[in-house]
Amino acid sequence: MNTAGKQIINRNTERIFLLLISAVMAVLFYKMYLVLNTDFTDVSSRLTNGTMINLNDPHPAQNRRTLLQKGRYFRDEKDIDLISAAFEKARLADSANINNIGDLNKRQYSINATGALLSGGESFRKRIKAERIALGFTDNDSIVFALQKKNSAAVSMIPRWVMQLSII
Repeated sequence: MNTAGKQIINRNTERIFLLLISAVMAVLFYKMYLVLNTDFTDVSSRLTNGTMINLNDPHPAQNRRTLLQKGRYFRDEKDIDLISAAFEKARLADSANINNIGDLNKRQYSINATGALLSGGESFRKRIKAERIALGFTDNDSIVFALQKKNSAAVSMIPRWVMQLSII
């Protein structure tokens, strides 16, 4: 058999394998469609239940409050009120639609730790105290922390000569 004949056989083999791979991929994508389609069957009932929300709904705070209550995410009403108010404030300030849940990680949706400590519930207070301890601010450091918040220049820096000392 000459090289031209071998090339034709090789090309035909490639075409057969490409056709088989395409068929396998089509079957896999169809199965994926069926699996994902079942996830969307209960959306309308969950939206009416309040266990799922449309992030672009015109009443963001009330829907968010219902989700947090019915989904049992938070028990403290103060925490739910704080989250709902922050979400409503951010949604009213931002007129663009939310494309995915990752958009909620943006700065406008964040809650200030000091505000959460003052107006949040017991759960938020415990979280903030735990985070401050993890950052190294204990009760003994709270005075220094308060001074740094008011005026960072008032808290004396480590003198330069201390930094230049070397340990032999």
